[in-house]
Amino acid sequence: MKEAWCRTIFWVCCGWLVWVPCAAAAPSFDLGFLASHQETITGAKRTTALGPFYESVQMPDGTSMWAIRPFYVQALSKNDEMKHEYYVWPLAAQTHFKHELKWRVLMAYGRKRHPGSADSPYMRFNIFPFYFQFRDDAGKLSVAVFPIGGTIRDFFFYDRISFVLFPLWTEWQSNDVLSENLLWPLISWTKSMESEDIRRFRILPFYAHSVKKGHYDKRSILWPIWNMSHYTAEGSKGYAYVLFPLFGRINRESEKGWMFLPPFIRFSYGRDGSFVNCPWPFFQYRNTKYMKKFTVWPLYSQRRVGPLMNRYFLWPLGWQRSVEFKKSRVWGFQLVPFFIWDHMTQRREDGTLGEVTHRYAKLWPLFTYRRDKEVRQTRVLELWPFRDHQGELLSWAPFWTLFSHTVVKDKGYDTEILWGLYRQQRKGTERRYNALFPLYDYERDEQINGGKKEWSFLKGLIGYKREYGIRRYRFLYLITFGGKRATE
Repeated sequence: MKEAWCRTIFWVCCGWLVWVPCAAAAPSFDLGFLASHQETITGAKRTTALGPFYESVQMPDGTSMWAIRPFYVQALSKNDEMKHEYYVWPLAAQTHFKHELKWRVLMAYGRKRHPGSADSPYMRFNIFPFYFQFRDDAGKLSVAVFPIGGTIRDFFFYDRISFVLFPLWTEWQSNDVLSENLLWPLISWTKSMESEDIRRFRILPFYAHSVKKGHYDKRSILWPIWNMSHYTAEGSKGYAYVLFPLFGRINRESEKGWMFLPPFIRFSYGRDGSFVNCPWPFFQYRNTKYMKKFTVWPLYSQRRVGPLMNRYFLWPLGWQRSVEFKKSRVWGFQLVPFFIWDHMTQRREDGTLGEVTHRYAKLWPLFTYRRDKEVRQTRVLELWPFRDHQGELLSWAPFWTLFSHTVVKDKGYDTEILWGLYRQQRKGTERRYNALFPLYDYERDEQINGGKKEWSFLKGLIGYKREYGIRRYRFLYLITFGGKRATE
């Protein structure tokens, strides 16, 4: 008996999901959380069914989305140039961009072709970290089975990695630098394939030697106990050594300093700036042309590298970052794991900060607030504790979004509660819409059909409609009368 009921419910749901997209071609309707087809305050055509389980959205700019949650979600960009697909995210996903296809299933990853080439034989297939397959633009194929052996190409920062019974033997190449290893990381030698400028050799922990001609000559004995470096670059000549864990010395043209109980205590200064650890990691100070840093761990830290500035408070709880761009500044703050706050500010022509154009706030697990230029949206609840990901937003967020409120500046707003059980829309002074399914609904729109006004209780038990100047009444769903022109 239970199996029969389950089958009946299953087929009813399937039929419902088939009927709703077809019905979306008809004028707007609202059956609460069961099904709806309406135009949102942003101008999108939105169709829903069975609460959050089915949704289709067509935006005015040509972007679109449809989903049978949580099993499948598809998002299309304008002109269908890019397509994202999610299958029970994060289990699987794929992205089409022009001629390129990228996909992932758990730890398996694949990629075919390049965006600008439909005929490229380029292909990559990985099941990390066990199997790697790669075909380059010339059609050359490379295969590796970890830890047995093979060759991996274009992996992280390396052009090629070859190995046999890892870590017994490995060889990797980055640009023109080639390294060969036995029982990695114990025995290794490195050279430049184009010149004799780079040479490295080590037998850990007994001896290591690294040379870059015209720059440095470094050696270590019983690493990390004794390390010695000679620098030969113009303007940075000198030496440095460390006797671990007792002390160290830096004596270069560009930098001079001492280390005691390295790396815990270090003082250095020079042409490029100064560096202090006293003791690391509790107190750190760095002031160079590349980085400015001040840390009193775990209370406070500030680090600036070029246009990027990071701070933390009571590590690892509070984090703040800002990035300075030519036309804008991005600023963000996070209190792990409860609160996230970001905003983008545009710059005026004179370089000063002007209007805030984007804003984002999340108070986990209560709400999310987002502003994108003229559009503002608030959602309640918010069970995803991290920064938003498109897969999470499209696949899972609608399930726990019990309340949403979207505002378009100088236009109006949409409000939705419990996936459409209650809806409200206001567009300026011309349109009003309220509905509490299935108790009542009310609509007034002065811009269509000569001024439309309609209301009903229990979806037509009692109802009224005025359109094209004609009044009509409904009683007991089937009985209608009226048809006279309004005199008002």
